[in-house]
Amino acid sequence: MHLSTVGYVHTFFGLIAVALAFYMLLRNQRIDPTRPAGKAYFFAVTVSCILVFALPRQAPDFNPVPGYLLTILTLTSLFLGFFIRFWQNRASRYIEALGLSGSFFFSMVPAINETLTRLPVGAPLATSPQDPIVLRSLGLLAVLVLTLCVAQVVNIRKQRGPELFPAGQLVDRTGDSG
Repeated sequence: MHLSTVGYVHTFFGLIAVALAFYMLLRNQRIDPTRPAGKAYFFAVTVSCILVFALPRQAPDFNPVPGYLLTILTLTSLFLGFFIRFWQNRASRYIEALGLSGSFFFSMVPAINETLTRLPVGAPLATSPQDPIVLRSLGLLAVLVLTLCVAQVVNIRKQRGPELFPAGQLVDRTGDSG
C-alpha cells in the first residue's frame, strides 16, 4: 500500500473527522457545530477535502471525477450544515442536522472504498470499488445514515413541536383573500 505524503496527511485528517463524528453521534445523536468536537470535525473534514485536490495522479486508471464530486458534495453539506445556524429560520435546525450527517456520509463513501480495496495489505478484501463487498458496505452505510437522519428529524420535531412553520407564518402576500 503506497500513499504519498499528501495522501497520508489527507488520510490522517479524514480519520480524525470520522472519529469525531462517531464520538458526537454516539454521545449526542448528532454532529454539533457549536461544541469543540464539532469545530474540530469541521476543520478536519475541510483540510481532508482540500487535500483531495492535491493528491498525486500517477495511477494509470486514475479518474478524478468521482473523488472530486464526493469532495464537493462533502464540502457543500459541511458548510451548509455548519453555517445555516446563523440564518434564523425554523428549518435551519433540520438543514444543520441533515447537512452535517450528509457530510459524514459523503466522507465515509471513499473511506469504505479505500479501506476495503487496500486492507489488509497484500490481500485486500475487495478488488475494486465495484466489488460486491464494497457495494454492500455502502448500501448498509446509506441505510444507517438515512435512519440517523430520520431519528434526527424526529428529535428536532419533538423539541420544537410538530409544525415546521407555525400557523400564520406563511402569509398570502398577493393581496387576494380568496
